[in-house]
Amino acid sequence: MSIADSGLRRVAVHTDTVHADLALPAGVPVAALIASVVDLLPRRDGPQVLRPYRLSLPGRAPLDAAKTLGQQGIGDGAVLVLTRADDIPAEPRFDDPAEQVAAVVRASARPWSPVARRLAAALAASTLAGVAGFVAVPGGPGTPNALLALAATGTVAAAALPASGCSGALRTTLCCLAGLAVAAAVVGMGCAATGISGQAVGAATAAGAVGLIRAASRIAVMTRGPAREAHDLLTGLVAASAVAAVLGTVGVAAGQPVDGVPRPVGVAFAAAAGAALLLRARSHTDGSQIAALLAGGVTTIGIAVLTAGCGPWPAAVAAALAGAAVVFGFTAPPASPWARRGAEVLESLALGMLVPLACWLCGAYGAARGLGLG
Repeated sequence: MSIADSGLRRVAVHTDTVHADLALPAGVPVAALIASVVDLLPRRDGPQVLRPYRLSLPGRAPLDAAKTLGQQGIGDGAVLVLTRADDIPAEPRFDDPAEQVAAVVRASARPWSPVARRLAAALAASTLAGVAGFVAVPGGPGTPNALLALAATGTVAAAALPASGCSGALRTTLCCLAGLAVAAAVVGMGCAATGISGQAVGAATAAGAVGLIRAASRIAVMTRGPAREAHDLLTGLVAASAVAAVLGTVGVAAGQPVDGVPRPVGVAFAAAAGAALLLRARSHTDGSQIAALLAGGVTTIGIAVLTAGCGPWPAAVAAALAGAAVVFGFTAPPASPWARRGAEVLESLALGMLVPLACWLCGAYGAARGLGLG
């Protein structure tokens, strides 16, 4: 029986100043062979420190440790080089300037990876589905067109994004936003069918989103455990909740108000929601989560200022406060215990205002007054 028929590969392995001719099995992963190869090579300078090793063809990239020699085309008579994984490869030297320029161009050019192509295709399909949903409803443009477009976009995105292979945080965030789009479309259709005030739905949505942000870390740990997956889920929940809070505030500002609810109540609710988002950003250390909370808080406070309609001074003050929040949100938290305690008190006050104001906007107090007691 020949060496090839027996499933062995006769190769020469070189490392430093020693080499050995070995017959290695062709059906075993390279990672399982390296330890035996290191033991079989003669040592001239005594015992070596344990380090990770890799096998490679001369002048080529290291062999894939998860694949076998046969899968990587290593045949009889091949020459392999055993090197340490932490060795720095020598820089190539070029005799021809044109070859050097071509190598620089190849290194600087970054063509789309398969993951980027799949992600772009998923986003393009979601956008086209939204356009198709918008033009499918006759008699538009109007609210039904927007709701169907939102539902179509979210449905296609939720189905296509998980298979794109993008990073965990980006995939989780986009999937959460897609689910939020579908939920917003369903809620909008329900409001149109039942006649529920958009202001009441917006207040409930914004209050629930702020509450979800506070509980997002516990939800992520309970569902995924203290691992990288939990961090990705936390990023997606925070980003989607911030967007939901902004959409809820838009519903409060643009929706049909409930009878008996003054206009300043909606302004106060939007300001409290924005303050809660901005103050919550200090509790996070991830840049994406902080950016989502700051963007949501600034947008929500801007909606409150536009809804108030009291001249340019409130807008200037709100813009200054928003800029200060952005600056302090990306810097180190204050070391003073008084400053930290003051921020905690302000956040508690903002959260304490949300639920009563949301109940007022939903008409709960008016309904309670109308109840017949006795």
